[in-house]
Formats: sequence, C-alpha cells, structure tokens
Amino acid sequence: MKLLERLKKEWPGFVVLARSAGRLCARKVRKEDSTQEMSQIRTLLPKTRYLQVATCLSVLFLFYLIRFGCSPSDKPTQFATIGCGRAEQGTMHKKIQLWENGPYWADTNIGATNSSDPGYYFWWGDTVGYMRVGDSWIASCGSNSHFLSDPFDLKYMPTFGKSIDELKYLGWIASNGVLSLSHDAAHVHWGGNWRMPTIVELNELCDKCNWKWTINNGVSGFTVRGRGNYASASIFLPAGGHGKGTSLNFADSGYYWSSVPGKDKDRAWGLYFSSDYLSWDYSSRYFWRPVRPVQSFQK
Repeated sequence: MKLLERLKKEWPGFVVLARSAGRLCARKVRKEDSTQEMSQIRTLLPKTRYLQVATCLSVLFLFYLIRFGCSPSDKPTQFATIGCGRAEQGTMHKKIQLWENGPYWADTNIGATNSSDPGYYFWWGDTVGYMRVGDSWIASCGSNSHFLSDPFDLKYMPTFGKSIDELKYLGWIASNGVLSLSHDAAHVHWGGNWRMPTIVELNELCDKCNWKWTINNGVSGFTVRGRGNYASASIFLPAGGHGKGTSLNFADSGYYWSSVPGKDKDRAWGLYFSSDYLSWDYSSRYFWRPVRPVQSFQK
C-alpha cells in the first residue's frame, strides 16, 4: 500500500496508466485496437529508475492481460464487461428440497442479498445479469456499458431470432436441449453443480408444492412449501417484474427463466405468477428476468 500511495503522490501519471490498463482489460478488444491506450501509456513513462521499474512491471502485466485474459473468442460471448457474472463463485448457498427425488432449490435468486431480493435480471442466455438501481440498470460488475435502450437493440441478444438447431450449432444450448453450462446464468455465477431449472422442474414446483401469497421484508411474492414429509421446507419467490429495454414492468408479478428455448425463434420457457395466478410462461427472449438456481438430486 505504501508503494501504491507513493506512486500516486510522486507520479500522477501512474493513475492514468492504471486506468488505461483497466480500460483495455475491461472490454474485449483486439490487439490492434489498443494503439491509442498504449500511446498514452508511453507518454507517461518516467525517467527515474525507481518509477521505470514500476512502469515496466505494469506494462508487462498489461500485455499479459491483453494476450491471455482479454482476447476475443470466436464463439458466442456475452456483450458486457469481462469478469461480469462470476463474482459469486465459491460462495456457499443454501439448498432446499421440496419433494421426494426433486431438485434442490436455492433460497435466493442470483445476485440477491436475501430471499426477498429479486437480484439480477437476465435476457434468455445472458450470463452477465443486471440489477435495478433507482431508474437504471447496472451490470453485475458495476458497468452499464452495452446495455439496451429504447428502442432496444437486439444485436446485444444473440439468442433472439435463432432456431433450436442454430442455438445448438453455435453452442448456446447443449445436446439435451437446455442452455449449455457456459451460457447458464446460475452455473456461471455460482459454479459447482448449480444450474438454471428446466421448464419441467418449474412445472413440478407449481404442481407438487403449496403456494401462498405473502409479504416478506416488504416485498410481495409466493412462499412455496413442500407437502407431506417436506412440509417444513419452503422457499420464497419475490415478485420482481421483468425488464424490457430501460424499463422495469409489472413489478407486482413474478417472472423467472428456465433453461429451455421455445420452438419459436424468439421465445423461451419460464414461470409467471401474480397474486391470483400461477402458470408456465412462454415469452420473448429479450425480456430481463430473475433466475432461481437448482441442483439435481443425486440418489
């Protein structure tokens, strides 16, 4: 820390260098696109030996990030800042089984601080996730770059308008017809055996549990409770609405994605509920919705 503070005090250009390095790593740039940033860095190189050493180390580290950490991929990728969507990996999450041989359900949504928090919202196939802060959307890494505005730009949603065969060919979904793990928001964020639920599992959640509309920490939603031997087990699903462009709509209703695409090129399966209604949902992939992770039951 003393070294860092000395660099900031004795050489203000160090801060600019750090920011330039951050900008290069914060987006998926091609090497030839880094010319402007590197030109700025070169003009800041000090003449003193002490700072030259620090500069050389910083530049070497920068090139390492460009070469190994920030290179673009030929495969489909998320259109947001590198590092988004992975902050929660390694965190322990409570899991709850609600019926015999059923999956384990997480007690919170992805990105939520508690069970009544909607957490992050995703378009179908997105692994970045955005949280509603006031009237704005902020990415899981704190960025708002590449976010949609009205009218929303579908180029930032590469699963929209693609058939199931196209999604398989491009690697978005696996051979079993659900999102591949690299495009499964639950798995990318939480790691381990966590994944997004299938539409079958969401339907079973509706059919095999008791649902009661309640208020939890001032948030409306359903307490979903198991039956029989599982009557003591429950989860809370907050009604957080869904995003569309820059707006958050129907905040008194609940919408949750499954990992299953629809046969129509612009749709996917999910769950919908309001205070007096509960059903599966078949909606456009460009809606932004929360995700409640699950783990498969292992006998």
